[in-house]
Amino acid sequence: MGFDVMAKERILKADLRNHRRVVASWVSGLGWEIEVVKYGDKKQENLLHDGNNWHGLQPLMVWAATKHEKTYPDVRDVTYDKGHSHIRIVLVDCQTKQVGSNSFQFVQGRIDVFAKP
Repeated sequence: MGFDVMAKERILKADLRNHRRVVASWVSGLGWEIEVVKYGDKKQENLLHDGNNWHGLQPLMVWAATKHEKTYPDVRDVTYDKGHSHIRIVLVDCQTKQVGSNSFQFVQGRIDVFAKP
C-alpha cells in the first residue's frame, strides 16, 4: 500500500497475506499510524504491538514530528505474529515544516507499507 502524506482519506486499507490487513489512520495534528489487523477481528487489535515491548513513541507512528526530529529512520521494519511476519514502512521524500513551538506538519511525501518476505 502506498499513499501521499497529504491524502484526504483518513483511513486507508490494503490486504496482506495470511488473512491480515494493513490500516493507515490519520491522527489529527500529528500524522499517520500504521496497524496490522486480522480479517474479521471485531476488536481490530493492532498486531504490531504483539511481542514488541514499546513505551512512548513507536515506529508505527508516522508523525510529522517524529520525521522532523528523526526519531526513527525512513525505512522501518516492524514484526508481528510473534516475530514470524514483518512489514516495512518506507517514508519517500517526506518533508515537514514547523507550525508552532513544538508542532510540525507534513508538506509533501509518500508512505509505502508492504509485507516483507
